[in-house]
Amino acid sequence: MKKTILFWLCVFTIVLCFPQAWGNKKDLESDEMLKELTPAEVIAKIKNDIDPSLLEKGELQSSLVKYKTKEGGEKGRVVGVILIDAPFAKVREIQGDWESQPQWVPAVKYYKTRYTFDELPEGIIRRRLMEGKLGIAFLTVTYSLDVKLHEDNKTEDWKLITKEECKAWNNKGVEIAPPYWGIKDIGGFGYLEPYEKDTEKTVYYYSPVIETTIPVPDIILRTAMKLTLPGYVEGFKKRAESGGTWTRKGYKK
Repeated sequence: MKKTILFWLCVFTIVLCFPQAWGNKKDLESDEMLKELTPAEVIAKIKNDIDPSLLEKGELQSSLVKYKTKEGGEKGRVVGVILIDAPFAKVREIQGDWESQPQWVPAVKYYKTRYTFDELPEGIIRRRLMEGKLGIAFLTVTYSLDVKLHEDNKTEDWKLITKEECKAWNNKGVEIAPPYWGIKDIGGFGYLEPYEKDTEKTVYYYSPVIETTIPVPDIILRTAMKLTLPGYVEGFKKRAESGGTWTRKGYKK
């Protein structure tokens, strides 16, 4: 059981450490489950759930959605929001500095660019294939993501590179690791907007999705969430508020 929980702890760290504020979590009931919506549509759906007083305090508020897919797997989506005491342009720099993640994301051993796209589709200003490695206790997990920055200067999104896609890239001479067993799909987005009450602050929305090849028991999902907190979002906030200098405890070059 301990090994299984550690595996799923790694899985949820891969999707960049589900947002914290466990006591501020709200479960959503909609059949849509925010699955196919754009970032702007997702944010519009949760705006009324945001507590302004908690936002002002810099506390993370989050909602968890878990649902079955047509293929028989499971997806979980968290939508988190937090206020960062730094101007939009500075936070945007941190959002786009992907290779710095090992310095501020817990358990990330490396996060490296394996391929940079020169030709970009409309609306995209940067796209890379990124490979990362996590180490938690005796378990090591390697994963690869297709990550994009959008020209709206607000949105970042990512998706898992499948085993078949990794093989195709390897055949083209691009070395990139396939996903760990049990992970079927990973996706999500980060979204920034200037805080309307103070332009020197930025509101950050974060929404990862994960699909597994087997159902994830609630006890494992909740344990993984608790163990990964504060995780990615708090690290992102500290990194941005420090101007890109803050590093997590235990980080070694």
